[in-house]
Amino acid sequence: MTNFPVLTHLLLATIVVTFINFYFWFRADKSKAFNRLIFYLNIYLGTHAIFVFVVRHFLSAHIYLNRLAPFVLLYGPMLYIAIALIRYNKITNKTLTKHLVIPSLFWLAFAILVVFIGKGGEFDKLYSIALIVTTPISLVSYTIYGVSNIALPDANLKRYKLVVLPAILLLLFMALISIIAPLYRQELMEKRDAKDL
Repeated sequence: MTNFPVLTHLLLATIVVTFINFYFWFRADKSKAFNRLIFYLNIYLGTHAIFVFVVRHFLSAHIYLNRLAPFVLLYGPMLYIAIALIRYNKITNKTLTKHLVIPSLFWLAFAILVVFIGKGGEFDKLYSIALIVTTPISLVSYTIYGVSNIALPDANLKRYKLVVLPAILLLLFMALISIIAPLYRQELMEKRDAKDL
């Protein structure tokens, strides 16, 4: 069991909210591309919360999987896609590919690491460094993009401001964590309640 019960409660709340969101999604207009994106984002967010919960509580010997799983790299592209769909109700496959290639490469590397290589070794070290460097760059870049778009005089964006603004703030929060956590990792590891963050 984790030493940080607040995190457990947050994970369980996230899982419950994602399941509740499905009820609202099934009542939404599915012809809108934005609503379809929300459906996939909901699945991704729920999967992320379930993964972290299961690893922390049932696979604690493999807690490193939470550190290595590149879930966070897809949240920035999701914001970009959401803004594009709000403004134009469409997005090209070329644009999707451009924004999803880096998260996809990291997921492939993560799968190779977990299935074939395992913890430790040179590949693990290189992967970890790449993830530590890429994560804040991605989050900060997409946060800046989100902030620059929310300021535009676009009627569609103004209508969805209550959706986009919290997403931008969440990306900013994750960006700060992704910068601070590696810098203060040793100090955090010495604190009992922060050990499994």
